Amino acid sequence: MKNLFRGVSAFKGLGMYIKEDKMVLYCVVSKREISILTRLIEAEDK
Repeated sequence: MKNLFRGVSAFKGLGMYIKEDKMVLYCVVSKREISILTRLIEAEDK
């Protein structure tokens, strides 16, 4: 997120279908930054 100069908030969540604990990340970005953020997330998930 340093590349976008944005902060991220993390919340504890609960998956309602299988009752599994999850971390929910929340970040506010502009429309222009959505594709950049999507690529960063996909690279991290691999």
